[in-house]
Amino acid sequence: MADSSKRFSALFLLMGKVVRVVLFGSFLLILLSGKKQLAGYSADQAIVFYLTFNLIDTLSQLLLRGTYYFRSLVIKGDLDYILAHPVNPLFSVLFSHTDILDFIMLWPILFALVYSFSRFPEINFLSFLIYFVLVINGLLLAGAFHIVVLSLAIITYEVDNALMIYRDLSSLGRVPVDLYREPVRFLITFILPVGIMITFPVKALMGLLGAGVIAISVVVSTIFFCASLFLWRRALTHYSSASS
Repeated sequence: MADSSKRFSALFLLMGKVVRVVLFGSFLLILLSGKKQLAGYSADQAIVFYLTFNLIDTLSQLLLRGTYYFRSLVIKGDLDYILAHPVNPLFSVLFSHTDILDFIMLWPILFALVYSFSRFPEINFLSFLIYFVLVINGLLLAGAFHIVVLSLAIITYEVDNALMIYRDLSSLGRVPVDLYREPVRFLITFILPVGIMITFPVKALMGLLGAGVIAISVVVSTIFFCASLFLWRRALTHYSSASS
């Protein structure tokens, strides 16, 4: 009976994820029906932005699910055991859990992206390669955000609110950041680099980013990631083990 209940719960969670993705995608299509554009982008282009957001969001949840379980490790003192292991503790924490539902959701998103790419004959191997590199760059930024959350969990014992703030910020990337006015656009592009994480890969795919901007985005991501590692190391110095 318990196994049956778990299967139904997993099914409903999966259906919830699918409905959420489909509803917002449908909203975009309705909004852009006719000849309307979104920040100068067509409906097909806007859908690629949205699918890329879902790709990076799903991959980050699939790979970095351990962040959601970290608070209990700190409170119960189980982090002591992880710190005592020879494996890098940050690696152990970030990749300690995964969710099969995210893995299932990943495939329709990938198929939808491949179909969307086929509607743009101007996309070539080089533009796709740059897109792929910037998606990896976006995952690096997502990892940095999660490391910041882990660091805050050690200092403040709080994870859930920080994760919700991250998810709210990242959801701004469901549409191109060009849609937002200055100075908000600059803020969410370079200071809280949601634009670099989600919008830039698609703009590069469409040939709308110069080599200089691409290089800057990689530099910003690297700086942000290094800063998150520094914060993690500083947070560990504030950690009081269960035995202390």
